[in-house]
Amino acid sequence: MIIPNGVDKEAYALAWINTNGSILVVTFDADTDTVLAAEFKDSLL
Repeated sequence: MIIPNGVDKEAYALAWINTNGSILVVTFDADTDTVLAAEFKDSLL
């Protein structure tokens, strides 16, 4: 992932997978716990 301001940061992601196969992935800044990105997909494929 490219951090918007170009600074190297440690990040972590959490993913929620629904019973219908859709998925939500949210990436957080490890230092501040602020959201860096969020992505929703209709399926894992």
